Amino acid sequence: MSQEKGAKDSLFLQNYLVADCPEQQTLKFQRRSLSNITHGATASSIAAASTVQIQNLACEIVTDQFGEIVGNVCKSLIYKGRQQLNELGRALGGFEQGYTPSVLKNSILVLIQHNCVIAYREEATNNDSGLPIAPPVSYGADKDKIIQRLRHPRFLVHIREDCGERAECILQSVLENGRLRLDQMLEYVADKEKRTVEEAKGEVEETMCELINNHFLERAPTGTPAPPKCEAMRRGKGGGRGGGAAAQAREAEGAKTIQEQAKANAEKYRLPTSLQ
Repeated sequence: MSQEKGAKDSLFLQNYLVADCPEQQTLKFQRRSLSNITHGATASSIAAASTVQIQNLACEIVTDQFGEIVGNVCKSLIYKGRQQLNELGRALGGFEQGYTPSVLKNSILVLIQHNCVIAYREEATNNDSGLPIAPPVSYGADKDKIIQRLRHPRFLVHIREDCGERAECILQSVLENGRLRLDQMLEYVADKEKRTVEEAKGEVEETMCELINNHFLERAPTGTPAPPKCEAMRRGKGGGRGGGAAAQAREAEGAKTIQEQAKANAEKYRLPTSLQ
């Protein structure tokens, strides 16, 4: 399988499995630790405290599952926001602290593989001579996906009850490895069932189709998206409420966003060529 085809057929777990927002789930078992500040506190102060605890929890999850070095890389992205590789190195102390370019790259690869970090393509710029420079790549932590890792056992129970043990085994392979090609999932399941790939192929592929069609699995993103725009930039200088042309422009942008999202969803849940 070529590298391009392998990338297109790579799948990862989709958020549809989570009934509630991961942050809301986190707050359920963080409620006791927040109770001492709720009396007489403002809504903004409670929200700020909740955000800090969510950040701390996300850092602890990554450190516990991937080790201290990867955990420190992710911690910097969580607390300091989106950073390029050279900025990340400076924030962590660089060579003196052991964070060489290769260490940083390997840590970022692990985090991207497990959907804990997203790579963004920044805007292209020109050098002093006016020639275009390749747009840099920055990296941002996805706290929701990280905290969602606490719910992996519940994912498996839900899938086993609804779709059977083979579907559970397929999702377990994805949860353990982050992103897998179809042939890698097939090998994992065949090994667990103590069968050859040829013997398991038909039944496993049928179950994979069921999981994709029910939006339990989706295609992994193959491109590098642009960084998310802030709300103020999207709305423009006129603010959130305006009449006339400004309101029409927002409606047009909203309709365009819905169309783009529908198109993206159709692509995410499109069956690989080998299963069509």
